[in-house]
Amino acid sequence: MTKKKDLYIGEDTVRTVDCTRETYRFCRGQLDRLGLDRRRGLDIGTNQGLGVRPEDWSDCQLTISDYRREYVTRAKRNLPDIPAVVLDGTRLPLPSKSLGFVMIHQVIEHLKPEDQQHALNEITRVLIPKGIAFVSTPNADSRPKGSRPYSPDHKHELSQAEFLTLLHNRFESVCISQGHLRHSSVFN
Repeated sequence: MTKKKDLYIGEDTVRTVDCTRETYRFCRGQLDRLGLDRRRGLDIGTNQGLGVRPEDWSDCQLTISDYRREYVTRAKRNLPDIPAVVLDGTRLPLPSKSLGFVMIHQVIEHLKPEDQQHALNEITRVLIPKGIAFVSTPNADSRPKGSRPYSPDHKHELSQAEFLTLLHNRFESVCISQGHLRHSSVFN
């Protein structure tokens, strides 16, 4: 297989897709494990949709999104059966308490600190009571001190303390899975 460059992050597409699919599998597994009715959801920052496997979400009303039109256009080609929309995660055009789950993977580090807060405020606003949000972001604490951010596009990578504060200020329950990428399940 020839290696292609990813449209956005410039990494090997096969590696990027595998990592992204694992993140979505984690989320799907958590939804199944909880067994609650969370069938309507939104993925913020889907990029090209390469990590989403439609068969994993066929029983959900999942909408994928990105703020860049070219990514949504590619996502629609890659996932023709899943609705894809252009939207800004800091201003969600959805009614309050309308979603059972929201996923935002590798996105908040691309936002300025005040926009990170706006995005999480919007997520809590659109979640139903006992809704769940999945947030993943690079762990700034895992980088060597004084080194550059993981990507030049990252506006603010969060330390462990910052990430926990950001989540605990908005969600009743926070569960963290640690590693290079932090997966967080947060409950409204």
